[in-house]
Amino acid sequence: MKLSCKKTDRSKQVLQIVQWGNGSPTIEKRNYFKKDGEWQCGKTAGLTLEDFKKLLANKAEVKEALSKKIEIDDNEDDEDEKPKKKKKAKKHHDDDED
Repeated sequence: MKLSCKKTDRSKQVLQIVQWGNGSPTIEKRNYFKKDGEWQCGKTAGLTLEDFKKLLANKAEVKEALSKKIEIDDNEDDEDEKPKKKKKAKKHHDDDED
């Protein structure tokens, strides 16, 4: 579940609910960068007041997403939007960006 995405030509920062491997869903804010025209997974980042407000505004959906295993729909993303992950991640997010 994607809550927000701030994007420039060479980087983006995504606030989303993710599930790594068989673990529980978590809230993650991650940086991505472009290398050779493809998005690469970067480091996680701390939450800001703006991020917290996004979480509160989507409280019911966030609570539901955190309480269950997340199903992936690989057809949701545009090819350009798919980041390269070092670990296999299960995630669910909307197409809308801020």
